[in-house]
Amino acid sequence: MFVNRCIRLAFKRSFSALTVQNPAEVVLSPPRGHNSLLMISTASQLETSIDSLIKLNRSVPSLQLVYFCVDSILNSRNAVSECWFEEDMLIQTCKQFKPSKDKSTPQSGTVELKLNGFDVVLPLAHTMFQNTLPATCFFVDGDNPHNWKSLSLLKVQLPFIKSSHFKYSNCLVELPMEKNPAQEYIITEHEGNMIKTINMLPASQYLIENEHVQKSKNALFFKLYDGAQVPDYMESYHRITVGGLGWGEKQGYLVLDRNVGSLDHKKLKLYQHRPETAVHFDRNKKSVVLECSTEQQSYRPTDSNSPIVSNQIGLGSETGFKLNGVWHTSQGEVVQIVVT
Repeated sequence: MFVNRCIRLAFKRSFSALTVQNPAEVVLSPPRGHNSLLMISTASQLETSIDSLIKLNRSVPSLQLVYFCVDSILNSRNAVSECWFEEDMLIQTCKQFKPSKDKSTPQSGTVELKLNGFDVVLPLAHTMFQNTLPATCFFVDGDNPHNWKSLSLLKVQLPFIKSSHFKYSNCLVELPMEKNPAQEYIITEHEGNMIKTINMLPASQYLIENEHVQKSKNALFFKLYDGAQVPDYMESYHRITVGGLGWGEKQGYLVLDRNVGSLDHKKLKLYQHRPETAVHFDRNKKSVVLECSTEQQSYRPTDSNSPIVSNQIGLGSETGFKLNGVWHTSQGEVVQIVVT
């Protein structure tokens, strides 16, 4: 009764969304006047969610459905989010999953959600252990020939959702580049995502000789910028994947993650990942919460409590997310898009 009352209250508001953590069961009931459902779940709720969608489709066959599975929702590995719309979503692009002949390359999938004022790209969760598929994503839309097909790519335009502001946080702490730092540090030579020199000096030198770096084994990131003022959620941070303290040291190279884009004369600052600095999002705001999920190092038993978060949905991936063209790949990085 309590759960049903919370659901009814959530759907009386303009943003008809709901997230339930650790649900014992998933029961879907469309609010009056709503014609489409976007449903997201973690891998632990995959089978239960699909069963509930099949039942919903049988009872209301005209209802448009979009479903996909992610690594985390609102920092939980056992949760379901649902967002209802009065209008239909627009399926822009889809690509049916086809097994790869290259068994050495792990397959996954990607979903892209386009909303008013923001565009989100998210890698899907690996679901091989749940249903033998590398990722799980599908839709049901009238007589579309791709209904219920397993997809490796889906682009969806969502009905109008107005965003009022973006709240950003990460777990990165700035470190000085040198004992007596220069005013600016500029990439002066590079090849692809490999930085060869910074201010005409070997790039790895700035890590090898940095006492702050030597004190901790935590991941290191460069903030890349060109001097233009941008909102904090559009800042570009990229992990140093190779060099400095390992391979590449002799050559003086540093290699950044593959999402880095062009490095031509970019300015940079050095950051270190510090999980203890995490800032939690506001659970009282109507919002879409994007997160670079913290990697699970060990098994965690499921909590018996089932918290309900009204008017909020979550999208999380261990490999990060792209928002308005900028990748966010440091674990604990969160963008809360507050909507009205």
